[in-house]
Amino acid sequence: MSEANETHTDRQRELALRFAALWQLLDPATDGGQAELRRTMLDQVRNALDRASGQIDNSAPVSKFIANTFACESVLAQSELSEVLLLRHRDLGTRHALKQLRRDRANDPVATAMLLHEARTLLSLNHPCIVRGHTLLRLPDGRPALLMEYCGPSVAARMAEAPLLAEDIVKILSCVLQGLSYLHQKGLAHGDISPANILKGEDGASPWKLADFCLCRLRGHALTDYDLRFAATMDFAAPELVEVQAADARSDLYSTGHVLSYLLSSCGDNLGLLKEPLLKLADTLTQPNPDLRPQSAEECLTILANLPQR
Repeated sequence: MSEANETHTDRQRELALRFAALWQLLDPATDGGQAELRRTMLDQVRNALDRASGQIDNSAPVSKFIANTFACESVLAQSELSEVLLLRHRDLGTRHALKQLRRDRANDPVATAMLLHEARTLLSLNHPCIVRGHTLLRLPDGRPALLMEYCGPSVAARMAEAPLLAEDIVKILSCVLQGLSYLHQKGLAHGDISPANILKGEDGASPWKLADFCLCRLRGHALTDYDLRFAATMDFAAPELVEVQAADARSDLYSTGHVLSYLLSSCGDNLGLLKEPLLKLADTLTQPNPDLRPQSAEECLTILANLPQR
Protein backbone atom coordinates (compact mmCIF):
# COMPACT_ATOMS: atom_id res chain seq x y z
CA MET A 1 0.00 0.00 0.00
CA SER A 2 1.38 3.39 -0.97
CA GLU A 3 2.13 6.07 1.60
CA ALA A 4 -0.72 8.23 0.21
CA ASN A 5 -3.20 5.37 0.57
CA GLU A 6 -1.99 4.66 4.11
CA THR A 7 -2.46 8.32 5.04
CA HIS A 8 -5.98 8.29 3.53
CA THR A 9 -6.86 5.12 5.43
CA ASP A 10 -5.52 6.57 8.68
CA ARG A 11 -7.69 9.66 8.23
CA GLN A 12 -10.74 7.54 7.54
CA ARG A 13 -10.04 5.47 10.66
CA GLU A 14 -9.58 8.62 12.75
CA LEU A 15 -12.84 10.10 11.43
CA ALA A 16 -14.67 6.86 12.15
CA LEU A 17 -13.37 6.81 15.74
CA ARG A 18 -14.33 10.45 16.28
CA PHE A 19 -17.79 9.86 14.82
CA ALA A 20 -18.26 6.80 17.05
CA ALA A 21 -17.26 8.83 20.12
CA LEU A 22 -19.59 11.65 19.10
CA TRP A 23 -22.44 9.25 18.45
CA GLN A 24 -21.96 7.71 21.87
CA LEU A 25 -22.38 11.17 23.41
CA LEU A 26 -25.51 11.82 21.33
CA ASP A 27 -27.14 8.41 21.88
CA PRO A 28 -29.74 8.73 24.69
CA ALA A 29 -29.15 5.07 25.56
CA THR A 30 -25.52 5.76 26.43
CA ASP A 31 -25.56 9.34 27.74
CA GLY A 32 -24.98 8.11 31.30
CA GLY A 33 -27.73 10.36 32.62
CA GLN A 34 -26.12 13.46 31.15
CA ALA A 35 -29.14 14.53 29.13
CA GLU A 36 -28.22 18.20 29.33
CA LEU A 37 -24.76 17.51 27.90
CA ARG A 38 -26.34 15.49 25.09
CA ARG A 39 -28.73 18.33 24.22
CA THR A 40 -25.82 20.77 24.18
CA MET A 41 -23.82 18.51 21.88
CA LEU A 42 -26.81 18.07 19.55
CA ASP A 43 -27.21 21.83 19.36
CA GLN A 44 -23.54 22.27 18.52
CA VAL A 45 -23.78 19.63 15.79
CA ARG A 46 -26.79 21.45 14.30
CA ASN A 47 -24.83 24.70 14.36
CA ALA A 48 -21.91 23.09 12.55
CA LEU A 49 -24.15 21.47 9.94
CA ASP A 50 -26.02 24.73 9.31
CA ARG A 51 -22.74 26.55 8.70
CA ALA A 52 -21.26 23.77 6.58
CA SER A 53 -24.36 23.57 4.39
CA GLY A 54 -24.11 27.25 3.55
CA GLN A 55 -27.67 27.96 4.72
CA ILE A 56 -26.45 30.74 6.97
CA ASP A 57 -25.01 33.85 5.41
CA ASN A 58 -21.95 34.41 7.58
CA SER A 59 -21.39 37.82 5.98
CA ALA A 60 -24.84 39.14 6.95
CA PRO A 61 -24.68 41.99 9.48
CA VAL A 62 -27.34 40.31 11.64
CA SER A 63 -27.44 37.65 14.33
CA LYS A 64 -26.86 34.13 12.98
CA PHE A 65 -29.46 32.63 15.29
CA ILE A 66 -32.64 34.11 16.75
CA ALA A 67 -33.92 32.85 20.12
CA ASN A 68 -31.66 29.82 19.62
CA THR A 69 -34.44 28.47 17.39
CA PHE A 70 -34.26 30.22 14.02
CA ALA A 71 -31.31 30.36 11.66
CA CYS A 72 -31.03 33.64 9.75
CA GLU A 73 -30.72 32.98 6.02
CA SER A 74 -30.85 36.46 4.52
CA VAL A 75 -32.09 40.04 4.78
CA LEU A 76 -35.35 40.37 2.83
CA ALA A 77 -35.88 44.11 3.13
CA GLN A 78 -34.54 47.18 4.87
CA SER A 79 -35.98 50.58 5.68
CA GLU A 80 -34.91 53.64 7.60
CA LEU A 81 -36.09 52.11 10.89
CA SER A 82 -36.21 48.35 10.51
CA GLU A 83 -35.16 45.28 8.56
CA VAL A 84 -36.96 42.06 7.70
CA LEU A 85 -35.03 38.79 7.90
CA LEU A 86 -35.75 35.42 6.35
CA LEU A 87 -35.50 32.79 9.09
CA ARG A 88 -35.53 28.99 9.02
CA HIS A 89 -36.69 27.03 12.03
CA ARG A 90 -33.68 24.92 12.96
CA ASP A 91 -35.70 21.83 13.85
CA LEU A 92 -38.81 22.05 11.67
CA GLY A 93 -37.20 23.58 8.59
CA THR A 94 -40.12 26.01 8.16
CA ARG A 95 -39.52 29.53 6.84
CA HIS A 96 -40.56 32.66 8.69
CA ALA A 97 -40.04 36.42 8.49
CA LEU A 98 -38.74 38.53 11.36
CA LYS A 99 -39.14 42.29 11.48
CA GLN A 100 -36.65 43.89 13.85
CA LEU A 101 -35.33 47.37 14.50
CA ARG A 102 -32.04 48.18 12.87
CA ARG A 103 -29.16 48.18 15.31
CA ASP A 104 -28.64 51.91 14.90
CA ARG A 105 -32.30 52.41 15.91
CA ALA A 106 -32.16 50.20 19.00
CA ASN A 107 -32.57 53.19 21.33
CA ASP A 108 -35.05 55.09 19.14
CA PRO A 109 -38.28 55.39 21.17
CA VAL A 110 -40.40 56.24 18.11
CA ALA A 111 -39.13 53.25 16.12
CA THR A 112 -39.68 50.97 19.13
CA ALA A 113 -43.22 52.31 19.64
CA MET A 114 -44.07 51.76 15.97
CA LEU A 115 -42.88 48.16 15.98
CA LEU A 116 -44.69 47.37 19.25
CA HIS A 117 -47.82 49.03 17.83
CA GLU A 118 -47.55 46.90 14.69
CA ALA A 119 -47.12 43.72 16.75
CA ARG A 120 -50.19 44.43 18.88
CA THR A 121 -52.22 45.16 15.76
CA LEU A 122 -51.07 42.23 13.64
CA LEU A 123 -51.45 39.69 16.44
CA SER A 124 -55.09 40.73 16.79
CA LEU A 125 -55.86 40.00 13.12
CA ASN A 126 -56.70 36.73 11.40
CA HIS A 127 -57.55 36.80 7.70
CA PRO A 128 -56.11 34.94 4.69
CA CYS A 129 -55.41 38.21 2.86
CA ILE A 130 -53.38 39.62 5.76
CA VAL A 131 -49.90 38.45 6.75
CA ARG A 132 -50.12 36.37 9.92
CA GLY A 133 -48.24 37.48 12.99
CA HIS A 134 -46.87 34.73 15.24
CA THR A 135 -45.36 36.39 18.30
CA LEU A 136 -43.21 39.23 19.58
CA LEU A 137 -39.65 38.36 20.59
CA ARG A 138 -36.98 40.27 22.45
CA LEU A 139 -33.49 40.00 21.00
CA PRO A 140 -30.49 39.62 23.36
CA ASP A 141 -29.71 43.33 23.01
CA GLY A 142 -33.27 44.26 24.00
CA ARG A 143 -34.66 45.14 20.58
CA PRO A 144 -38.25 43.98 19.91
CA ALA A 145 -38.74 41.72 16.90
CA LEU A 146 -42.00 40.62 15.28
CA LEU A 147 -42.10 37.02 14.05
CA MET A 148 -44.46 36.55 11.07
CA GLU A 149 -45.31 34.11 8.34
CA TYR A 150 -42.94 34.19 5.39
CA CYS A 151 -44.36 35.61 2.16
CA GLY A 152 -42.91 35.95 -1.30
CA PRO A 153 -41.93 39.14 -3.13
CA SER A 154 -44.00 42.30 -3.10
CA VAL A 155 -46.14 43.58 -5.95
CA ALA A 156 -43.45 46.20 -6.55
CA ALA A 157 -40.82 43.47 -6.95
CA ARG A 158 -43.12 41.42 -9.16
CA MET A 159 -43.74 44.44 -11.39
CA ALA A 160 -40.00 44.84 -11.90
CA GLU A 161 -39.78 41.32 -13.35
CA ALA A 162 -42.40 41.43 -16.13
CA PRO A 163 -45.70 43.11 -17.09
CA LEU A 164 -48.76 41.78 -15.32
CA LEU A 165 -51.74 40.21 -17.05
CA ALA A 166 -55.19 41.68 -16.57
CA GLU A 167 -56.20 38.61 -14.56
CA ASP A 168 -53.24 39.18 -12.24
CA ILE A 169 -54.33 42.75 -11.59
CA VAL A 170 -57.88 41.71 -10.76
CA LYS A 171 -56.56 39.02 -8.40
CA ILE A 172 -54.24 41.45 -6.59
CA LEU A 173 -56.98 44.05 -6.29
CA SER A 174 -59.47 41.47 -5.01
CA CYS A 175 -57.08 40.28 -2.30
CA VAL A 176 -56.34 43.84 -1.20
CA LEU A 177 -60.02 44.70 -0.98
CA GLN A 178 -60.87 41.52 0.92
CA GLY A 179 -58.14 42.28 3.42
CA LEU A 180 -59.34 45.88 3.75
CA SER A 181 -62.96 44.79 4.17
CA TYR A 182 -61.96 42.64 7.14
CA LEU A 183 -59.74 45.37 8.56
CA HIS A 184 -62.40 48.07 8.24
CA GLN A 185 -65.01 45.85 9.87
CA LYS A 186 -62.61 45.61 12.81
CA GLY A 187 -62.72 49.41 13.04
CA LEU A 188 -59.19 49.85 11.68
CA ALA A 189 -57.56 51.62 8.74
CA HIS A 190 -54.30 50.32 7.28
CA GLY A 191 -52.89 53.75 6.53
CA ASP A 192 -50.13 52.71 4.11
CA ILE A 193 -51.44 50.69 1.16
CA SER A 194 -48.70 50.60 -1.48
CA PRO A 195 -47.14 48.10 -3.93
CA ALA A 196 -44.32 47.44 -1.43
CA ASN A 197 -46.84 46.40 1.26
CA ILE A 198 -48.69 43.79 -0.79
CA LEU A 199 -46.85 40.47 -0.68
CA LYS A 200 -47.16 37.20 -2.59
CA GLY A 201 -48.87 34.58 -0.46
CA GLU A 202 -46.92 31.36 0.11
CA ASP A 203 -49.35 29.29 2.20
CA GLY A 204 -52.09 28.75 -0.39
CA ALA A 205 -54.67 30.67 1.68
CA SER A 206 -54.47 33.77 -0.49
CA PRO A 207 -52.47 34.71 -3.61
CA TRP A 208 -51.63 38.15 -2.15
CA LYS A 209 -51.53 39.54 1.39
CA LEU A 210 -51.46 42.94 3.05
CA ALA A 211 -48.36 43.60 5.13
CA ASP A 212 -46.69 46.35 7.20
CA PHE A 213 -49.16 47.46 9.86
CA CYS A 214 -46.95 49.93 11.74
CA LEU A 215 -49.19 52.83 10.59
CA CYS A 216 -52.48 50.99 11.13
CA ARG A 217 -54.86 52.83 13.45
CA LEU A 218 -58.46 53.10 14.55
CA ARG A 219 -60.58 54.58 11.79
CA GLY A 220 -60.84 58.35 12.21
CA HIS A 221 -57.71 58.52 14.33
CA ALA A 222 -54.36 60.15 13.57
CA LEU A 223 -50.98 58.62 14.29
CA THR A 224 -50.38 61.40 16.78
CA ASP A 225 -53.10 59.79 18.92
CA TYR A 226 -50.60 56.96 19.43
CA ASP A 227 -47.60 59.26 19.82
CA LEU A 228 -46.38 58.07 16.41
CA ARG A 229 -45.22 60.14 13.45
CA PHE A 230 -46.60 60.26 9.92
CA ALA A 231 -44.61 58.03 7.60
CA ALA A 232 -46.93 56.75 4.85
CA THR A 233 -45.77 56.20 1.27
CA MET A 234 -46.35 59.69 -0.11
CA ASP A 235 -47.07 58.69 -3.72
CA PHE A 236 -50.02 56.57 -2.54
CA ALA A 237 -51.29 58.45 0.53
CA ALA A 238 -54.72 60.10 0.42
CA PRO A 239 -54.75 63.94 0.52
CA GLU A 240 -56.67 64.05 3.79
CA LEU A 241 -54.18 61.61 5.30
CA VAL A 242 -51.30 63.92 4.47
CA GLU A 243 -53.08 67.08 5.60
CA VAL A 244 -54.75 66.02 8.85
CA GLN A 245 -53.25 62.58 9.43
CA ALA A 246 -56.66 61.02 10.09
CA ALA A 247 -57.49 57.78 8.29
CA ASP A 248 -60.69 55.94 7.47
CA ALA A 249 -61.84 53.33 4.96
CA ARG A 250 -61.93 55.86 2.14
CA SER A 251 -58.27 56.77 2.76
CA ASP A 252 -57.27 53.15 2.23
CA LEU A 253 -59.43 52.96 -0.89
CA TYR A 254 -57.74 56.06 -2.31
CA SER A 255 -54.35 54.37 -1.87
CA THR A 256 -55.76 51.20 -3.42
CA GLY A 257 -56.85 53.25 -6.44
CA HIS A 258 -53.31 54.53 -6.90
CA VAL A 259 -52.00 50.96 -6.61
CA LEU A 260 -54.49 49.98 -9.34
CA SER A 261 -53.28 52.82 -11.57
CA TYR A 262 -49.70 51.70 -10.95
CA LEU A 263 -50.58 48.14 -11.95
CA LEU A 264 -52.47 49.21 -15.05
CA SER A 265 -49.53 51.33 -16.20
CA SER A 266 -47.51 48.16 -16.81
CA CYS A 267 -50.04 46.47 -19.05
CA GLY A 268 -50.33 48.86 -21.96
CA ASP A 269 -53.05 47.50 -24.26
CA ASN A 270 -52.91 44.03 -22.77
CA LEU A 271 -56.19 44.50 -20.89
CA GLY A 272 -58.94 43.60 -23.37
CA LEU A 273 -62.46 44.36 -22.16
CA LEU A 274 -61.17 45.04 -18.63
CA LYS A 275 -59.25 48.17 -19.58
CA GLU A 276 -62.04 50.76 -19.44
CA PRO A 277 -63.83 49.53 -16.28
CA LEU A 278 -60.54 49.18 -14.38
CA LEU A 279 -59.39 52.65 -15.45
CA LYS A 280 -62.77 54.03 -14.40
CA LEU A 281 -62.52 52.30 -11.01
CA ALA A 282 -59.01 53.68 -10.47
CA ASP A 283 -60.22 57.18 -11.32
CA THR A 284 -63.19 56.90 -8.95
CA LEU A 285 -61.06 55.60 -6.10
CA THR A 286 -58.55 58.44 -6.40
CA GLN A 287 -61.00 61.32 -6.24
CA PRO A 288 -59.55 64.06 -3.97
CA ASN A 289 -62.91 64.44 -2.23
CA PRO A 290 -63.49 61.34 -0.02
CA ASP A 291 -67.27 61.64 -0.49
CA LEU A 292 -66.88 61.02 -4.23
CA ARG A 293 -65.04 57.74 -3.76
CA PRO A 294 -66.63 54.35 -3.10
CA GLN A 295 -67.46 54.30 0.59
CA SER A 296 -66.45 50.71 1.37
CA ALA A 297 -64.25 47.86 0.18
CA GLU A 298 -67.40 45.75 -0.25
CA GLU A 299 -68.71 48.25 -2.81
CA CYS A 300 -65.48 47.87 -4.79
CA LEU A 301 -65.62 44.07 -4.57
CA THR A 302 -69.11 44.20 -6.08
CA ILE A 303 -67.74 46.27 -8.96
CA LEU A 304 -64.99 43.68 -9.49
CA ALA A 305 -67.50 40.83 -9.47
CA ASN A 306 -69.47 42.53 -12.28
CA LEU A 307 -66.48 43.17 -14.54
CA PRO A 308 -66.81 41.85 -18.11
CA GLN A 309 -65.04 38.65 -19.02
CA ARG A 310 -61.77 39.30 -20.77
